[in-house]
Amino acid sequence: TTSNFPSGNNGTGSVNTRVDIPTTNMSMANGSVAFWVYRPSGTTADNQYVGFSASDDSQASSEFFIGYYGNSDNVIVFSRGTTALNLRAGSIPTSVWSHIVYTNDTSTGNKVYVNGVQVTPSYTSGSSSSSVFTSNVSFNKCTIGGNKDSGNYEWGMIGNLQQLLIYDKTLSQADVTALYNGGKYGTPSTTNLLRKYELTSNANDTSGNGHNGTVAGSLTYTSLAIPQGTGTWTG
Repeated sequence: TTSNFPSGNNGTGSVNTRVDIPTTNMSMANGSVAFWVYRPSGTTADNQYVGFSASDDSQASSEFFIGYYGNSDNVIVFSRGTTALNLRAGSIPTSVWSHIVYTNDTSTGNKVYVNGVQVTPSYTSGSSSSSVFTSNVSFNKCTIGGNKDSGNYEWGMIGNLQQLLIYDKTLSQADVTALYNGGKYGTPSTTNLLRKYELTSNANDTSGNGHNGTVAGSLTYTSLAIPQGTGTWTG
């Protein structure tokens, strides 16, 4: 059971399906975002599909988001703030679950992991040594499944999201491996865990910090009977 975001658009107009989450304590220089995404077939347009964003809804030059790019299958991380960053990395296939992690460290820069493995991005702006996380931008909105820019929500997610985690620390390779091996229904580490949105039946924050999200639009919870994990299944 997981949340389905059916929106998506080309950057103009409104995204009707999204989860707005509180911005409290969300400005961080060192941090990590992790989530599972199920990308349906047909998401091949030249669109960005946003999983998580922090943005200033009154201007176009202050935004940070992570998601995937429809026509290239890549993870995308984009930021316009004190440091510009535009990267693509890895591959998000259709009709299966994929695990995405983005980390940042002020000393060593940014990293991207797909299904537990660190991948090498290509950079249109910035580089692997660029230090970019939410403190890179001024923001008054944090959103799951879209990005608010110049008064409009845009780049709505198409697909299913589950267990979106936000840490105020830089996850290590061991941390990322543990998250991936734990699967969508695993119990992630609570050390420095700031937010945890399971998105299985509601948009509540189950990290213990109480920053529950507010659902807007036609967010639905559907059953996808696809086991995720590294074990061997015998029938």
